Amino acid sequence: MHGHALRDGMEGSGLLPEVDGGHGHRTLRPIEASGLVSSPWECDSAAPGRRQDAITDAGVRSLEAAERGLGMARDRLALFFAMYRARVEQGADAAGPNGL
Repeated sequence: MHGHALRDGMEGSGLLPEVDGGHGHRTLRPIEASGLVSSPWECDSAAPGRRQDAITDAGVRSLEAAERGLGMARDRLALFFAMYRARVEQGADAAGPNGL
């Protein structure tokens, strides 16, 4: 996937605010250096060269680990909000010594 297509897809999904194309490429370079993406040059004699960005197997594993960690954080937050709502519904007097 070319950088502009990646950027457009992320902006369109709401995952990324609108950014200029150069910023996206500068962001990808350290990620490429870590082995999570590859960005070889695609050269066509009729057009200037451009990078073809792709996630690597290590990048997929990293995303999967992040998804698991974020899922656990989401579950903890859901528990916290459920406990908080129960406290509010019961009134502050019913709260335990730690306030929840």
